[in-house]
Amino acid sequence: MASLDIKRANDLFRTTMGRHPLLAKCPPIIHVTPAVDSLEPFSKVQLVQLVRSFTDFDEDCPEHDFGAVTFKGERYFFKIDYYAPGLQHGAEDPTDLDNTVRVMTIMHASEY
Repeated sequence: MASLDIKRANDLFRTTMGRHPLLAKCPPIIHVTPAVDSLEPFSKVQLVQLVRSFTDFDEDCPEHDFGAVTFKGERYFFKIDYYAPGLQHGAEDPTDLDNTVRVMTIMHASEY
């Protein structure tokens, strides 16, 4: 069983956008909302890069599962949730990388 504490697993997902061997058994999902999807392709790449490089977590976010970035004068959020394989219910143990699907949603602040 591959296992990491939740903070490290979330950082691994966010910084690699799920492209890491430890995340291969339950590939994570990245979801963007309509406002993000409507951005020009290069702008989407730039926004994702801001999310990947985000490090400004505070003590209210010990799991590193939520953050806010400013892009082109607009506020965007990202949120990571944990599901069991099949996505029918929450993960029993989000530290178990082999049985947890991480889903990150990137959204404009107006969509929160």
